[in-house]
Amino acid sequence: MFASELAFDSAAEVRALERSGDAVTLRYRGPDGIDRTEAVDCVIAATGRAPNVHGLGLDRTTLVLDALGVPHFDRHTMQSGTHPIFIAGDASDDRPVLHEANDEGRIAGANAARFPDPVMALRRTPLAIVFTDPQLAIVGARYVDLVPGSFVTGVVSFEHQGAAG
Repeated sequence: MFASELAFDSAAEVRALERSGDAVTLRYRGPDGIDRTEAVDCVIAATGRAPNVHGLGLDRTTLVLDALGVPHFDRHTMQSGTHPIFIAGDASDDRPVLHEANDEGRIAGANAARFPDPVMALRRTPLAIVFTDPQLAIVGARYVDLVPGSFVTGVVSFEHQGAAG
């Protein structure tokens, strides 16, 4: 079992990790407050940053907010609902990488100037790199955005190639 197969999200609190032979024992408290222990094949720990919206008083607006306090928005226009509010970069929490934040700022600024008639903007091919061991890279649409049955997945090992390591 991989840790990604667990009911585990950013609201969970890791209490301990311990190697047990070929497995890793993961002790954590779930978002429901219940302590759990699971043995998994591996753990990938990816850290990020919280969206930079705290202190803006968004909870005192009529904007629809997600669990992190980020307003729901259209990632193609960066507009929050029908409001004259456009979100980009650290506030959006959509794709927290520099080139995406630049694109979001361009889209949000252009559409704020066009308000009340924003237009959908083309985005670059999504690209994200996580500096982990093993290294991970994602190019293209996110898994959750794919149409079921329209893709295949696979694994390729470059372990025995000198230039790959």
